[in-house]
Amino acid sequence: MIEDGKNGALIPFGDEERLANTITRILTNTSLHHRMSENSIESSLRFSSAAVAEKWRALVEGISTKDFVSG
Repeated sequence: MIEDGKNGALIPFGDEERLANTITRILTNTSLHHRMSENSIESSLRFSSAAVAEKWRALVEGISTKDFVSG
């Protein structure tokens, strides 16, 4: 879901200094903040209810009875 540097930031667990530095960098760099915000909105569309429902529909339609019958 999160692409480091594109729509968010991935920080190693427990690295509080890096977390603080990253938050400060994003909040003080208007261009970076705007770009990441726009990218996160775009990325979130992949997880909308309509997009997820379409993925499930395609999966269910791709399953046939013969896949479950052995012999």
